[in-house]
Amino acid sequence: MVLVSGQSGRPTAGVTWSTNNICNLIWKSSDKQIAPERIFVAPHAPGFSVDNLPNAEALRDLPTEHSLYAACGYAALIMDSRSQGGSWSSGHTPDPGAGDSGAEHPGVMTRGIASPETYYYRRMYVDAARAVETAAALPGVDRERIAVAGGSQGGALALAAAALVPELVRLCHADVPFLCDIERAIEITPDAPYTELVTYLSLHPEMDAPARVTLRHIDNALLATRIRAKTLVSVGLMDTICPPSTVFAAYNAITAPKDIAIRPYSGHDVPAAHAEQQLADFADTLG
Repeated sequence: MVLVSGQSGRPTAGVTWSTNNICNLIWKSSDKQIAPERIFVAPHAPGFSVDNLPNAEALRDLPTEHSLYAACGYAALIMDSRSQGGSWSSGHTPDPGAGDSGAEHPGVMTRGIASPETYYYRRMYVDAARAVETAAALPGVDRERIAVAGGSQGGALALAAAALVPELVRLCHADVPFLCDIERAIEITPDAPYTELVTYLSLHPEMDAPARVTLRHIDNALLATRIRAKTLVSVGLMDTICPPSTVFAAYNAITAPKDIAIRPYSGHDVPAAHAEQQLADFADTLG
């Protein structure tokens, strides 16, 4: 069900489904899969603005950005990515562990890269593992039916969480996962964020060997052997951000039951229909 709150244009406009342009946009964006009778208009309800919220500056994404699993009846815990709430998401969590991590390229790929102990993604992976442990400890959560899921960086975190706390993760969904076969990725990938490493190492060639040691500690092509959960991976064969060969390197390392959705004409995204396969996998595996 979708509820459209507020009027569209003048007071007499947008009070019915056929005259409300937002209803039509929602219907078309769902590829006309949402039944029109499931879209309701509340023309006299107050409008909603993020700026009106008392803690708008501290938002960790909007609830609507993570409503799919909740709408299907699953409890959902969302992990905010530390120090990344400034561009593609509205997160707010800082990165207090950065400390004196040395020179870095703008972004997070090179933050603390001189050592595995100081590297940014070490802290991020610990966040992902702790998120699973936190979810397992919540009242009302069946710790035998926990899944991890995400795309791109989220796909990397899903794989990492499944590898680092394999005793707690039963199902893993990783779409076009990042941070797989990283040493190959930095040699062949034309687009950011892997190019952050290329630029940094071109200026600091003496850091090549230490950086590679650090990156191996968080490479999902190496961690994947620890995964016990049933795993579904997706890959776009036209992906220039997470090249297909790097995704296959991690997928091939998984020894648990697994499947891969190969999208020949997709880049760094997955078609909306892929969610149907994922939800079916949730139902089959978790009930």
